[in-house]
Amino acid sequence: MFKYFNQFLSENGGVMVGSFGVGADQQDFSAELTKVKELNPEIIFFGGLTPIGIRVLKQMEKLGVTAQFQGTSGIVGEAFINGAGALAEGTVAMYDNPPVEKLPGGKFFIEKYAQQKYSEPPEAYGPYAYSAATLVMDTIEKVGPNRKKINEELGKVKNYDSIVGKITFDDYGQNINPTTTKYVVQDGKWLDWNDSEYSSGKRKLKGR
Repeated sequence: MFKYFNQFLSENGGVMVGSFGVGADQQDFSAELTKVKELNPEIIFFGGLTPIGIRVLKQMEKLGVTAQFQGTSGIVGEAFINGAGALAEGTVAMYDNPPVEKLPGGKFFIEKYAQQKYSEPPEAYGPYAYSAATLVMDTIEKVGPNRKKINEELGKVKNYDSIVGKITFDDYGQNINPTTTKYVVQDGKWLDWNDSEYSSGKRKLKGR
């Protein structure tokens, strides 16, 4: 991921001043963050999941690292906000889905999810998981419970209607109709960047 991240960053006038790997069970990031503080970056791009993201953000605060914190879809969800508290404010992340209510079948998904009375709200990839399960079940109905035929049929998917929009797979099994959206935490909620006060300029990200 970082290979392409650095490539895109360079092509757009940015410079990666440092890169650090951490362990999945690592608790203390003081060594890495002390080096980060010396490098004085504008942005810390975190390519991981919520538990580590929360720990990194809290230790950034403790060590006085004031860089803007940015992540991937791995931190988009209520768990990150609940765990990071006020420190989550202004965190930016890219996520492969616009807000559920903006999806073609968003209203349908929200209503059906609510009917199940789950104790937790749907997380980042809930609509995609639903769409994937629906696609697989439709495929099984079409070709029968034969793994080989199912795989072959899924490889031919073109313009499949789903709650997340049209689905078409390329030769690598990736949907060629991405819906990547920029999000930011504002007042304890993940918002579409375009709907936020950060986008309008009313609020400023760190370092701006």
